[in-house]
Amino acid sequence: MSPQSETLTKLDVVQRQLRTAIRMFFEDGDSVSTYTLAAAVEGVLHGLLKKQGKLHPIRESDLIKSGMEREFNKVLNRPQNFFKHADDDPEAALEFPSVALEHVLFLCVVLYEMYRGRHLVEGWLFFIWFGLHHPDVVSGEPMQKFLEGLKVQAPTLATGKSTYLDLMNRPESHPTPEHLD
Repeated sequence: MSPQSETLTKLDVVQRQLRTAIRMFFEDGDSVSTYTLAAAVEGVLHGLLKKQGKLHPIRESDLIKSGMEREFNKVLNRPQNFFKHADDDPEAALEFPSVALEHVLFLCVVLYEMYRGRHLVEGWLFFIWFGLHHPDVVSGEPMQKFLEGLKVQAPTLATGKSTYLDLMNRPESHPTPEHLD
């Protein structure tokens, strides 16, 4: 039976929502619900990072060309706003590419690590999945070598999502605990 009320910190909420969103992704759950949950996580983590005096690695960085920030944020926010609002465009339709969900989850994993200095088990496994499936996005030679090694040592990681669910559910397979929440 669930308690009638819970006292939650922002970190509690972020951890629960991010774990759930990643698990939904690996279970091939509803992409709209998963995206909406991940977008909520991104918003909370962005606020927490601001309180720490840290900049958002995408929204507040110089990675985006000057003058393109507004357009970039519009593209980043389009699915989230479409899923939440109907006041301006009640008859509109949205082309929702699966890569949008993958990118927002990756962003959440990065923001979580920036905030905590650690990864959730689910986040670390998603980070690996993302790197193996989007090698053109992940930068850095050490990361590339790590991912190439994984392809050789654990070829099933490069394919099915079910392998990641199995790993999430087996604590003995997790990396050293001091790096994970």
